[in-house]
Amino acid sequence: MFLDVTFLKDEEYKTLLTLTAITLDNRTLPVAHMIYRYGKQQVVAQLFLSLIKRHLPCDWDNVRIMCDQSMALKNSIRGVFGKNALECTQHLKKNLVRYTSDTTMSSFQKYIHTLDENEWIKAKEDLLNSFHQPINKGCINAYNLISNNPDLFCRIKRDDNFEQFTTNAVGPFHGWIRSLKKGHMVNLVSQLSMMQLCALQKLSDENVNYHEHFC
Repeated sequence: MFLDVTFLKDEEYKTLLTLTAITLDNRTLPVAHMIYRYGKQQVVAQLFLSLIKRHLPCDWDNVRIMCDQSMALKNSIRGVFGKNALECTQHLKKNLVRYTSDTTMSSFQKYIHTLDENEWIKAKEDLLNSFHQPINKGCINAYNLISNNPDLFCRIKRDDNFEQFTTNAVGPFHGWIRSLKKGHMVNLVSQLSMMQLCALQKLSDENVNYHEHFC
């Protein structure tokens, strides 16, 4: 699943949190959304995820959530589910382009996807050595992720079967939201609700058909 924040332009309600799931056949399904007017993003996100965990029937022990490089969202995921959010490699790549030499992208791809231990170690060394020295404040997060948290985005170190490595998979859905937020708030809420209900109903029907044929 993917947790994302969208900033609205309404005078009263300014922020939208969305949780989106992706199916095995790469369809995106809006699971839940929350529109709020004020409050610290981390506190609101924790409330949002706590309500979802409580009311949405799901095997949460085996669910992983990915978000962009927002510490508020990452902290809220850790607080509610007791595990770190997966890292979006596309956002990490943007930081690498900014803070390392241009020749590191092939090493970065190997670091993410290889299952060969020796190749992975060599790619990690190349990446860490490519950072502009001294390590400045702007790139500490990217450096620390590569150095200390490969389990959040490297296939060889991941302990789950979640095969998505970027939040770009839900880009079309968020693009649709960006179009809706230019209009009236009532239209945004009604469209989000209808899309969410239709997606969940379709998923429910598919599960029923699966059990009728194979169980």
